[in-house]
Formats: sequence, C-alpha cells, structure tokens
Amino acid sequence: MNFKKTDSKDSALVLINLQTEESVKIQPGAMVFHNGKVKLEGKMNGNIAKAMFKKAFTGETFFITTAIGQASDSQIGIAPTSLGDIEVIDIGARQWRLKDGAFLACDNSVDYKTTTQGISKAVLGGTGGFIVMETIGQGQMLINAYGSLLAIDLDGTQDYVVDNQHVVCWDTNLDYKIEMASGMFGFKTNEGVVCRFKGAGRVYIQTRSQPIISA
Repeated sequence: MNFKKTDSKDSALVLINLQTEESVKIQPGAMVFHNGKVKLEGKMNGNIAKAMFKKAFTGETFFITTAIGQASDSQIGIAPTSLGDIEVIDIGARQWRLKDGAFLACDNSVDYKTTTQGISKAVLGGTGGFIVMETIGQGQMLINAYGSLLAIDLDGTQDYVVDNQHVVCWDTNLDYKIEMASGMFGFKTNEGVVCRFKGAGRVYIQTRSQPIISA
C-alpha cells in the first residue's frame, strides 16, 4: 500500500496512491476525496451468513468499500470519523485482534475474520462483545484511535494491565483476560474494567477514551 499520512496528529488524513487496477479495502464512509481516477465498490463483508453474524454481534456494516485505481496516478484521501492518530501495522508474521472501530484500510491481500471470546471476556469486555476481529493474510493495515497511539512491547516476564476503553489492538500471540481493576466494580479507585495481557507480543493503546453518552 503506497500511502502518505499528513502531519496532523489528532486529525490526520491518509493519501493512498494506486496504480491501474490496484485496489485497497477501506472502512465504509472513510473516503474524503479522490482525484476522479478511483472506482469505489461496495462488497459484502464475507458471505451473507458471515455478514449477518458480524452485523448482529459487532454492529459492523454488511459491506466493505474497495477502492480501485483506474489510472497509474490514481489517488484517494481517507480519514477516520473520530479525532485521533493513524498507524500502520504489518500483517503476516504477526497477526492481530482489533477492537470495534479500529480498522481504517488495508491491502487487498489482507482480510479479517470474526473470532469468538470466552463468556467472561464477552460479558465484561468492551472490545467486541462475544466477537472480536482477527486479521489474516499478508500486507499492511491502517488502524485508527481516539487520541494518540502508543505501542507497548511485552517480553513475557510480567503481565500488563490496560484499561479496557484504551485497548485498540493486540498481537494474537498474547493471552488476555478481562477483570475489574479493583474491588467489586472498581469504586474505590474510580477504575472499571481492564484487560490483563500475558506473554510476549505488542499491544496498541489509545491515549484517550470516548465518553459514554446516555440517551
């Protein structure tokens, strides 16, 4: 994926350059502009059964947008809906699990599948309920976050605990569980649900959490 990210840290835009018939997958609604030489196609995100499964359990759209270059100098600009940073992760030797809303774009050679979590993770977790997204294939993926993105590398010698609302994606090599930060519901520390990671691998966290707005 031939791309360039603008300098803005909290409201970055990504310019993707495409050759003729070269394509990338982008989050629906992420396009800001293109130079008139890009064709956009909405394709079902898996077969109908898988698409309905994803929609029911993750709230994810049935479709994913594919941007296809129509000339050697095709260009498209994309951006996430929330303020925050954008980072590229390599897919292949390392695969990842992503929370809802972290995906922005990827090479056409990259895909993701749904994977189920255990009941304790699903009940307490905010990283996808019963379902989280897991990458497959080889290439590059762009992820986005609310606030800045920070990569934390674990060497396997100790656990690492991250507030659940700050987790963006994590290495599939890592084991993890959802627990309360302290006490019954974290009342004493004003902290709630956290993710405890074990093993060697990388976790991306966001420096801000979006407030929960009640109706």
